[in-house]
Amino acid sequence: MMRMPRAMSMKRRSEFARVRKEGRSVAGRFMVLAAMADPELEGLKTGLITSRKVGNAVTRNRVRRRLRAILSRHGERVPSRHYVVVVARVRAGKADFHELEDEWLHLARRLGILEAAHERGNSSRDPRVSTDGGAGAEDAGGPGGGMPV
Repeated sequence: MMRMPRAMSMKRRSEFARVRKEGRSVAGRFMVLAAMADPELEGLKTGLITSRKVGNAVTRNRVRRRLRAILSRHGERVPSRHYVVVVARVRAGKADFHELEDEWLHLARRLGILEAAHERGNSSRDPRVSTDGGAGAEDAGGPGGGMPV
């Protein structure tokens, strides 16, 4: 997982406006994802927009943290020399991390900004998080502490 350096963040209103005007965008339930290639850019530049419609400050910050985590987890798969803007929608405040991540990946594929060489289904998720409905924490309190016999 890569950390998002400050130099990779979009800061100027003109950058956001240019991506909105000249780039392509796709909308989902929780976000709108916009992207634009720029041959003069030295890497990947990302921008997040979370308006007050998303929720109070705590909710907006939680959404921003989750979106930054998604970008740092999957940003390596976006080709360099691109601007990527994520606009959080009202429903993003109620979504959990995996819902946001799944939608970001879906929208990024629709925009064609993910490099397909690293596609492995859901393997990008944390292997410690079980989503199969199998033995979980509810079994850990029994005899043997959840360890196989």
